[in-house]
Amino acid sequence: RRQEVYTALYRADGHELAAPAPLILTPEALAEQLAHHAVLFFGSGAAKFQSLVSDNPNAVFLADVQPSAVSVGELALGAYQRQEFQDVAYYEPFYLKEVYTTTPKTQSL
Repeated sequence: RRQEVYTALYRADGHELAAPAPLILTPEALAEQLAHHAVLFFGSGAAKFQSLVSDNPNAVFLADVQPSAVSVGELALGAYQRQEFQDVAYYEPFYLKEVYTTTPKTQSL
C-alpha cells in the first residue's frame, strides 16, 4: 500500500471527471490525462507521485495545498445554503475501500 493513494479528478469549475478511488501509483497512472491537460497534484500523497512524473510539464505539484476540515466545512455550508440535507436514518457513509472486520481469535479479559 505504500504506492497507493486516494485520488479524484475535477475540472477547474468543480465538475467531477473521476470519482474518488484508490489508485496504485505507476508512471502510467494518469498518463492519458497528463498527455492532454495540466493536472494539479496536492495533499499528502502528491509527493509519492512527483518522482514518477516530474519530467511532464502538465504535472503541477502544489506543496502548500493540503486538505483540511475548513474545506469540508465550506462544502457543508454550501449544501446547507442550498437546503441539501441527508436523511441520517438512511444515510450510508462513503468508504473508498471495503470495510473489513475481524473477530479476535483469542479472548482476553
